[in-house]
Amino acid sequence: AVVSTQSTGGTGMVILATGSFLFALPHFLYARDEIITDDSDKQYLCTTNSSNSSEVGCTTEDAALSNPGAYYLLTIGSVMIGLGASPVYTAGTTFCDEIFPPDKVSLYFGISYGIGAL
Repeated sequence: AVVSTQSTGGTGMVILATGSFLFALPHFLYARDEIITDDSDKQYLCTTNSSNSSEVGCTTEDAALSNPGAYYLLTIGSVMIGLGASPVYTAGTTFCDEIFPPDKVSLYFGISYGIGAL
């Protein structure tokens, strides 16, 4: 079966957009961290590099599992962004090469890769 570059690139764009949405989701779902400005609140910080065990405010397990949902959303979103970007750049380049005149192809390649770099 022949798969067109349009459907491959379109599927990649949908996966890329879904991954970007998942990657941004923790920003809206989880509370923002508060910035500690005075010394009285430093007891709640995780100081895992401390040599004195009495100064440790929490364990590394507590710090790693404070928002496990955010970690999983970021990981899945990042993987989906990678999976979606692959066909966009490979099939998209081929698609541009097929539909644009030869003297304009390099301009559109520059535009698409320039926007991708942003």
